[in-house]
Amino acid sequence: MGVCESSMKYKLKPIVQKVVSILEKEGFFVERMRGDHIIVNKTPSLRRPIVLVNVKKPSNIVRQNLLSACYEAGISKEIIQELNELLRY
Repeated sequence: MGVCESSMKYKLKPIVQKVVSILEKEGFFVERMRGDHIIVNKTPSLRRPIVLVNVKKPSNIVRQNLLSACYEAGISKEIIQELNELLRY
């Protein structure tokens, strides 16, 4: 397991696949997946990796946790806004 792993190895819901592809453009990678939780990290390793939940329709709490983790990881406000719009329903 490591940096060269692709998210294509995991079976992701379409909305989560879009989120992962946006994060991969920012230099993140899927570190591991256990159950419905996906751990996304960056090199050098983040103090607190981003945790995604592999569900069809993320709840507001899941969306807020993702946006908060992205903010802590130093992702630009434009990308955070794009993720917010993607996850709204």
